Amino acid sequence: MTVDVVTVVLAPPDPCVPAVRWAARAASRRRAPLRIVVPATGSPAQRRTWLRAALTRSRRAAPRIVVTPVLSDEGDDRAARIAAADAAVLVVPGGSPAVPGLLRSVTCPLVVVPAGWAGRDTGPVLLAVGPSTSDTAVAFAFAEAERSGSDLLAVHVRHGRSDPLDGLDDRLGLAVAAFPDVTVRTDVADERCEAHLTRLATDARLLVMGRSARGVLLDRLLPSPTRLVAGLARCPVAVVPGEDGPVRASLLPEHGVRMADLLR
Repeated sequence: MTVDVVTVVLAPPDPCVPAVRWAARAASRRRAPLRIVVPATGSPAQRRTWLRAALTRSRRAAPRIVVTPVLSDEGDDRAARIAAADAAVLVVPGGSPAVPGLLRSVTCPLVVVPAGWAGRDTGPVLLAVGPSTSDTAVAFAFAEAERSGSDLLAVHVRHGRSDPLDGLDDRLGLAVAAFPDVTVRTDVADERCEAHLTRLATDARLLVMGRSARGVLLDRLLPSPTRLVAGLARCPVAVVPGEDGPVRASLLPEHGVRMADLLR
């Protein structure tokens, strides 16, 4: 059962300062508790030291939140998957070895925080809207913009000339009605969207993307934009799965393979 708890999974020996800071602030904005998980890496003494340091950083970032420390008996990947099972948001540092697997399979929103993130609290929430972007991802982006009092910049990732420019208004209509206080701006990117999104992310507080609808086989042949941007963006990247939630085990994409799948 998912509860409104923000969970950050460390990646020792990286101190994970940016990830802990982002998670603590997110918990504060949501008025939710924070859970800090240390995987079974290093000696017991080292793990306790890393946990104490993370607790100190979280309290500096958000002094009023309730924090639960967890020393997991599992390695990086499994500790993160277990933590995601009942989390509203799972936060991991960009250098975590668990990131590639989580991007494909995690069932709750996953926020990947780059090591170089300086704690920027200005700029818009950036939302990439493509064919596989779910209503859940759109709602997540609008909610984050509302909580932080920021604008939302929606980028329509087009897939060929047949993709109408006015389709973005239809995708955002319900969210605009549900979050009337969020100021929305729009932009357009072509199929090779990674560079454009990465450039916009430099001035953003958060980039929100839907999880790719590709199958495992195509994703291994050529990484999806979500994987590429999550590794390149200078701001935290939230990857939000669709409404179906459970892991997609299929080797094939949800639709037939098109040239756009190979280019993006």
